[in-house]
Amino acid sequence: MPVRSTCFSSSAVLTLSTVSWYAADVVKDFHAANGDYFKYHFGAALYVGWVASALGLIGAGLVTFCETVYEDDEYYATEIRDGYGGHSARATEYV
Repeated sequence: MPVRSTCFSSSAVLTLSTVSWYAADVVKDFHAANGDYFKYHFGAALYVGWVASALGLIGAGLVTFCETVYEDDEYYATEIRDGYGGHSARATEYV
């Protein structure tokens, strides 16, 4: 369903936009502070936000790829067969 990948990617893009918006504000305040006591620097929260956005975009790409790969499959589960050609309910065969 494409709704999952759309929501995933939109949350990553919105996170990236808000974090970058705040970073631009920090840069503007840094250049405006001529000799003031307070100067702003990028903190760890900005880097965490950028990394989270990057991971969100990677995750959205993976979700989109997996949705397109398995979109036409009618049967997702694999059949487990025993050694004699019949179906077996066990996942492991003991010898």
